[in-house]
Amino acid sequence: MRIDASGGPAQTLGTVTGGRGGSWSPNGTIIFAPTPSSNILKVSDSGGIATAATEVDFAAGETSHRYPSFLPDGRHFLYTVQKRVSRRDEGSAICVGSIDDKKFKKNLLLAESNAVYSSGYLLYWRDGSLVSQQFDPKSLTVGRDIHCFRRRTTAL
Repeated sequence: MRIDASGGPAQTLGTVTGGRGGSWSPNGTIIFAPTPSSNILKVSDSGGIATAATEVDFAAGETSHRYPSFLPDGRHFLYTVQKRVSRRDEGSAICVGSIDDKKFKKNLLLAESNAVYSSGYLLYWRDGSLVSQQFDPKSLTVGRDIHCFRRRTTAL
């Protein structure tokens, strides 16, 4: 829902049942995952009909697209692809999509969580560690520089 800053009634922009994240672009597009097993949808922040921004490839074992997060250009976004897996290392993938083409999909890396972009890096969870990996949002490429921050446990 959206409420104008000057007041007034709430405007419904879309229906979500068990949503899995969303992001609002500076250009007025909202992307969101409305259900646990859906495509990512896009809708104008002024309302309208939500349309697919991605397409889940069920034939390839994908089960959902979730946790979208816009990149600085406001047209591309990160999202998590969940898959049916037989081994742990086949799990979730971090991909880039585009609000201009629902078929655009660039696989970046495997991770155990969603990823967010911050100051030239992707932040995500892998192998029990918070990972910071270089990422160029213009070329949509990951770098080799990786930093891992492992949680320490201490015995009492």
